[in-house]
Amino acid sequence: YQRRVHGEIPPAHMAHNSLRVLASAEAVTNALHERLPASCRKIYAMYSSILDAIVTDPALMVVPLDDHMVHRGHSVFDTANVSNGKVSGLTMHLERFIRSANAARIVVPHDIDTFRAIILQTVAASGYRDGIYVRYWLSAGRGNFAIAPHGCTGGPSFYVVVHKLEKDTLPRHEVTVGTPWKPPLLAQMKSTNYLLNALTAMEAHDNGGYLGVQVSADGLWFGEASIACIALVKNRVLCTPPPDGILDSTSLRRAVALARSGAFPGVVDSVEIRPVAVTETKDASEMLSFGGGLCESIVQLNGVTIGNGEPGPAYRTLYAALCADNRTGEEIPSHLYPQIGERPV
Repeated sequence: YQRRVHGEIPPAHMAHNSLRVLASAEAVTNALHERLPASCRKIYAMYSSILDAIVTDPALMVVPLDDHMVHRGHSVFDTANVSNGKVSGLTMHLERFIRSANAARIVVPHDIDTFRAIILQTVAASGYRDGIYVRYWLSAGRGNFAIAPHGCTGGPSFYVVVHKLEKDTLPRHEVTVGTPWKPPLLAQMKSTNYLLNALTAMEAHDNGGYLGVQVSADGLWFGEASIACIALVKNRVLCTPPPDGILDSTSLRRAVALARSGAFPGVVDSVEIRPVAVTETKDASEMLSFGGGLCESIVQLNGVTIGNGEPGPAYRTLYAALCADNRTGEEIPSHLYPQIGERPV
């Protein structure tokens, strides 16, 4: 019998023995358009180093199956917000991107300026200046299905995708999960090996949470959420675990820098980067998660209310500051936008 835990059983015609053989580029293109999920229409532009070009038809935004990103997970990625025609914190993200690539032993084919130019052109090709998000990947390359990339004679692959940013500001109810931590090597690089992250979020959803919060094997210490870093606010002090076995979050790093500069007097007066015990939530006025350039308020953990159960002043202040920060960054030159003009937000 056929069974899926998440999703429906495939239609019956998927299993019959009269599958089409598509022998031309036109036939493949037509089939890709026929079967394009509606959600993919929120993907606006893709750069592929395989083509050395930007594609704006979502049906044709494909990655070869023999790319080691696909069948070995041997790749790294990073992201950035786009707001007001500017890509926020791009240099900081690209520096982490290159550190991740070096840790994954992937040849870095470009300098930061070249990566930046490709990303900015891809964002411009989307036609949007606001409400979008850019993701970019560097893989060991394509060419075979071996475990090591020695046969990838074409060199590394670089991909960029621009898609609609879908984010809300709802307060979160979270749960701790039993999914184990990544080993430090994988945790500290932003690789596409996100299976444990996905399982963390799925376990959280199964138990009434959102992203899920990982804890140490003994259940005593906070780790991180599936795609975010965790912090507590106690007596106007922002307390967060050190990035020893977790990803060095650029969102959290920016918030810490602002707090230490004295930007939030009377709200967040100081920062402590140290191990944070799960039991400290009972004394915390707020719990926050940082990721994707912003922060979220966690008002409940494992059914227990944090603070007064509502987003507090630290969340409101930090969120506003990070939003303002996202409106600065690498400006996308207007001449890069297509002749059809910029699309409305």
